[in-house]
Amino acid sequence: MPMVKLIAEFKPENHDETSAGEDFDCEIMFPSTAALAYFKKSEIMPAVDFITTAIKAMHDSNDRVIQKYGFGCSSCMYYEKELRRILRTKNISTLVVTIKDIQE
Repeated sequence: MPMVKLIAEFKPENHDETSAGEDFDCEIMFPSTAALAYFKKSEIMPAVDFITTAIKAMHDSNDRVIQKYGFGCSSCMYYEKELRRILRTKNISTLVVTIKDIQE
């Protein structure tokens, strides 16, 4: 099953030099091409929307794995946990995400 790699850049909506410490990147591997239906390269969206969409895309990817192999993907659980950790531990309410890259 083809994998999809997504690289997302989190940064303040009104990016300037004083907010540089808030920037970070996030790399996610999806176990199927389902994620391609959710994200486009260079797309910009609020960070909270990105996280919720990425979790939905991860669920859809995992469903494809289950359909093909009869069991779920442990990487899906890992990435969902990491996405939820970002929601819990970082103040992302004022951040936007740019999809820097997405590819099979």
